[in-house]
Amino acid sequence: MEAPGWETLAATERVWLREFTGTADETRARQVYRAAGFEGLPLTLELQHGMATVRIGHNGNVEAAPVLTLFGSYRVDGHVLLLRLEVVGGSRYRWAVETSGPGDSNRRLTLTYLDGAGPTQFGAPADVLLRLLLTSAPFAYHQGP
Repeated sequence: MEAPGWETLAATERVWLREFTGTADETRARQVYRAAGFEGLPLTLELQHGMATVRIGHNGNVEAAPVLTLFGSYRVDGHVLLLRLEVVGGSRYRWAVETSGPGDSNRRLTLTYLDGAGPTQFGAPADVLLRLLLTSAPFAYHQGP
């Protein structure tokens, strides 16, 4: 799961909010989504040597600066990712990586939110932002030709 450039596609509002649909947090998630302005923005997640970087509105192949960059640290304990992002807080996710089969050049990372804590973000508990950012869409990683 450690990789320099897990990426999501530029997702629609429906994709960003799908995990929250029909839950008690749906209204809060919609509030955070609209305040943060995520519409149509890709996201990259870098996990290397215990350091984590989340870039919103940035595709690793594009030279444009990201809209927002979050830095922090991470640790993997079995199939649990423990992530601490400065300013946002800490959270835990169950992770799973699917591979493309023989040759193993295409990978897909899915994170499932377990729990977390941190300061209020956009008027909602930090866990809403953390779930919105990291569990709304799977991350893809392509290595090699």
